Formats: sequence, structure tokens, C-alpha cells
Amino acid sequence: MNIFRFLGATQNVTNFADYHKTWTYDNRSAPLPRVDPLAPDQYRFSSLYLVSLSYLSLNNINLGYRIENEALKRLRINHIRLYATMNNAFLLYSARQGYDPRLSTVGQSAPEYGANRTLAFGLTLNFN
Repeated sequence: MNIFRFLGATQNVTNFADYHKTWTYDNRSAPLPRVDPLAPDQYRFSSLYLVSLSYLSLNNINLGYRIENEALKRLRINHIRLYATMNNAFLLYSARQGYDPRLSTVGQSAPEYGANRTLAFGLTLNFN
């Protein structure tokens, strides 16, 4: 549905403020496509609504720390390893705010839940 039909205009569309920004034979470098108030799907094959779906995300973070000392050896522990893992850490940048492009394979917005973030913490004890 074009914007002029949405506003209830099916004729005299030249009265709208953005009409001078639409394509005509005299204005071929216009930022908006041609207006035809009688065509309900005139923008169907237009690139007007195409947007960049580029994004930058950080998916996996793994951190670990190994502790070895004489006090642990007296307790008959060779070492202790502490670790944390985070999956689906962050969507650092998305060209479309409020939309996660990782959820759609066809580039359309959908009312879906975002990808789940998983946190895991652990402790490994290595005994003598």
C-alpha cells in the first residue's frame, strides 16, 4: 500500500509535502519512487524498503585461570582451575536497531524471541 493511499488520497496527490521528492520524468534523481495512487502494489519490486542487515556479534567467550601453589599441594591438590563460558555473548552492532539479524535467514523482521545467552561457570580440582 502506498503512503498516499494510506492517507486516503486517490487523486490530487500533488498536494502532499513529499510529492516533490517523488520520481517523475522531469525529476529522475528523486529519492522517492514514482507515485501512482491507483496502483496498490506499486512499490512491490522497488528497493525503497531495502535496508542493510549488517551486524557484528560476539558469540563465544571462554575464560580460565589455573592456580598451583605449595599450600594446595599440602592439601593433596595438584591444581585448581576456575573457568567461565558465555555463548551468544552480545550483538555489538546492528544496522537496524531493535532487530536481531541472526534470527532470520530471509532478512524479514519477525516477532521472535532473541537467541538465548548461556553462562557456565566451573571449578576443576586435580588431586594427587
